[in-house]
Amino acid sequence: MKSLFLILFVLTMFTQCNTAQSVEAELYYIVRQPKVKVANPPLLILLHGLGSNEKDLYGLAPLLPDSFLILSVRAPRTISEGSYRWYDLKFVDGEPVGNVEEQEESRKMIVRFLEQLKNKHIFDRKRVFLCGFSQGAIMSYSVALSKPELLRGIIALGGRMPML
Repeated sequence: MKSLFLILFVLTMFTQCNTAQSVEAELYYIVRQPKVKVANPPLLILLHGLGSNEKDLYGLAPLLPDSFLILSVRAPRTISEGSYRWYDLKFVDGEPVGNVEEQEESRKMIVRFLEQLKNKHIFDRKRVFLCGFSQGAIMSYSVALSKPELLRGIIALGGRMPML
């Protein structure tokens, strides 16, 4: 009985620690470590589009340079199971209108995420790239325009400049 109690206690503590790490990171992501040994690999962060998730652009990882550390990030707002967004988007008179407050919150989350990564992964801080599709492209532009010192460059796929 004592051993069962001890196992349950350890499992409870382990679960609480993992939850705390997820909250600290703020944004969930999946990782592809560099396939070749590099002291300070360049970092590529993938940002998916509206209604997708971190697994979407991660499919590109095998086609990308082996020396890169690749992180594919999930947007913070849930649409439905497996479907996420960086900010709400509605169409008014056929024109897309994004929720500016949510877009700004997501931009700030990505900036904080970039800062947090310095304590979690080894990478070359002078070679950090964002690659985004659709809303992810808009978020890439937004971060690059507001904090250019954090990035070496962006790849914007199927996106537009953010509304300022």
